[in-house]
Amino acid sequence: MSDLPENLSPYAERLGAWIATYHYDHFAEAARNLPLRRDVLTVLNYVRENKVIGTKSTGNMPLKHIRAVTAEFIDPPLLDQMIGEREYKLRTEFEVWPLFFIHVLTEAADLLVTPEGGRWQLTPGGIRFLEGDPLLQVLSLFSAWWYRVDWRIALHIEAGELPEGFPTSTLAYLLAQPVGKWIELQDFTAVLNARTGLATALAKISGSGDWHQETKALNWDVRRMIAEPLVLFHVAEGRYLPQLPPPAGKRLTAFKISWFGKALLEGLNL
Repeated sequence: MSDLPENLSPYAERLGAWIATYHYDHFAEAARNLPLRRDVLTVLNYVRENKVIGTKSTGNMPLKHIRAVTAEFIDPPLLDQMIGEREYKLRTEFEVWPLFFIHVLTEAADLLVTPEGGRWQLTPGGIRFLEGDPLLQVLSLFSAWWYRVDWRIALHIEAGELPEGFPTSTLAYLLAQPVGKWIELQDFTAVLNARTGLATALAKISGSGDWHQETKALNWDVRRMIAEPLVLFHVAEGRYLPQLPPPAGKRLTAFKISWFGKALLEGLNL
């Protein structure tokens, strides 16, 4: 067990008990090596060291800064791509999901402010975060995504409201799953829909009678909103279809909860 920082929060005692149930060194190493955590630090450090002025319309990062900061990511995203004989150049941060996800996540976690037409700046909490314990960094990011981020940002389209208590129902299901058991995406979607009425809430029941198409659309929503972020946080390991040509890329079809993921899911209930 390591020495944790003082004045963690009102739930410090429960936090300490949670950490104590795991082998701390192994636990902390998994958090320290998480690519998402390292990319978040890259973005925060870049903003601290550079004058980033958000776009006037959305507050998003300008193109030159997108190219500079994502080049330092653990797995730099493809910004421009060739489809056939035509090259499609980067136009907006919305097209760079790894960066946009971090943008939304760090704002939700109160680490960063990104005003429209104003300078991006770290909050006092963001400055402290840079020097924080890696395990606590990951837990705070995961908690922010779970409880503060509107998961519909992953859909890139307008959708209805999520069902009331949807994150809680999702968490309850995931906590009940054993570590290492493969969960087919279509089964996961069906369970969540049966428990929460997700399809109706997101207006995926069109009345067209095309059950297959509506099910496929709902599977896509669940994959984007929940399954892929779980893999991004290393809460789960994904199984994919063979690589598809761009812009489709690989497609997640199943996932299994990792031991690290089970711990983080439990941490959401502290």
